[in-house]
Amino acid sequence: MIGIGIAIGERSVAGTFACIIALVFVMGFGFKKKKKMREAGEL
Repeated sequence: MIGIGIAIGERSVAGTFACIIALVFVMGFGFKKKKKMREAGEL
């Protein structure tokens, strides 16, 4: 999320989109991991 702010400050459209895509990817990975942990009874 910090990267998005920096990219906006630098007026970098490509950087903004790259950070948003990275953020969505990382959040998706976290949600999948949390689901697996919940199903395994570790959470």
